[in-house]
Amino acid sequence: MRLTLLIFLISITCINAQSIDYNLKKGYVAEGYDVVEYFNNKAIEGDKNFTTTYDNVKYKFASQENLDAFLKAPENYIPQYGGYCAYAVAVDSKK
Repeated sequence: MRLTLLIFLISITCINAQSIDYNLKKGYVAEGYDVVEYFNNKAIEGDKNFTTTYDNVKYKFASQENLDAFLKAPENYIPQYGGYCAYAVAVDSKK
């Protein structure tokens, strides 16, 4: 029973550990726009003075406050579908 549970947990971990295929136009996730500001219904380009790397990709932010918010809980701000347009992927089957 314990062995079965252990195998199950390892399988779940391996499945979830797959890397995301990020859209890295302009060298940054979201083309350098501040992913925290999207949650304020704003599209604001990030500043090179406020950058970080998470999951081996670079992010830019409009302010130190937004960078700090991202660093506290990055999983809350990672773009769905790696930042590719879900509509375009669904309609054209292309990223």
